[in-house]
Amino acid sequence: MLHELEDVYSAERQLVQALPVMAKKVTSDELRAAMEKHLKQTEEHVERLKRVFELLGVAPRSQRCKGMEGLIAEGRDLAEEDIEDDVLDAGLDADAGRRVHHGWWTRLSFLHLHGRRRNFEFQYLNQRSSC
Repeated sequence: MLHELEDVYSAERQLVQALPVMAKKVTSDELRAAMEKHLKQTEEHVERLKRVFELLGVAPRSQRCKGMEGLIAEGRDLAEEDIEDDVLDAGLDADAGRRVHHGWWTRLSFLHLHGRRRNFEFQYLNQRSSC
């Protein structure tokens, strides 16, 4: 259980670092605003995860989530390509969707694996799914 939480914690922290960079690359004001909103939500998720670790009585550690690391690298590579602005925006938007789905499915797998829903886990997932 702890490893899965650490993986999610790492993924969320990586997103906090990557989202501002990606938001600067997009040309659409609407997409930039959506990424900035997602950044604020992700920062809240990191804080929420810290509280989950507190409830478990352990310090949050962040073993690098390789899945999220790969997704962020793909977005970074796309952002470096010499392509039209609207194509870049569409690609970065799709890339952001993959990162969100990675986190969502990780949490669902976590619940399935452990076959239980502690109050703080359930609350965390309900708040997370509203993004």
